[in-house]
Amino acid sequence: MSAPRTARVERRTAEAEAQRRFTEAIIDSLPVSLYAIDRDYRVVAWNRNRELGGQGIPRRDVLGRNIFEVLKRQPRDAMQREFESAFQTGEIEFIEQETHAADGTTRHWLVSKVPMRDARGEVSHVITVGEDITARVQANRAVARTERLAAVGRLAAGVVHEINNPLATIAACAEALESRTTEGVYGAGADVEDLREYHQLIRSEAFRCKQITNGLLDFSRARSVEPAPVNVSEVVE
Repeated sequence: MSAPRTARVERRTAEAEAQRRFTEAIIDSLPVSLYAIDRDYRVVAWNRNRELGGQGIPRRDVLGRNIFEVLKRQPRDAMQREFESAFQTGEIEFIEQETHAADGTTRHWLVSKVPMRDARGEVSHVITVGEDITARVQANRAVARTERLAAVGRLAAGVVHEINNPLATIAACAEALESRTTEGVYGAGADVEDLREYHQLIRSEAFRCKQITNGLLDFSRARSVEPAPVNVSEVVE
């Protein structure tokens, strides 16, 4: 082989190696967990995030191995069905999963099975991308809890409105009857004293019910919260 041709071959080889390293660096820089398998379920790519964490495995110990021998903690049947579906349909599949760490924490993942086609248009590989969506799931659940509390608040406000009106009437009538009793409209005697006591009891219990409904109203409208300066950035976070 002539010197110029040898130099061209070496240059192209160096360029191909540089391109490979550049592509590998891009994959390693992605904030997701990523690996790829061929039709024989052999691992052909394994990015940096797959090496990190408690369940991480070094790339050198994975490449070329059967994926089911590597990811032994995951149910093989379910994982194989997901891969087979991606190979057969050629469509991207999205699966939500949960993982539980030894310290009791739960992480939520969105796993995507992405078919990769060759020059003939056939699916030759499947890329698996795992995105940590724990913060998103927790935020969605917090919003759902807030919406439920808001619904309870609206219900409480409606109930309070319907109860307060008859309570006000009961208290006003009891007070009017008590005033008449004190003025001697119903005469005097032990029965009248009992009547005065009943009127006071009715008014007192109506007032107690009013306090309960006001508590519900405070809950539904946050009336008891005094305005104060807040850090908007902390609230948004």
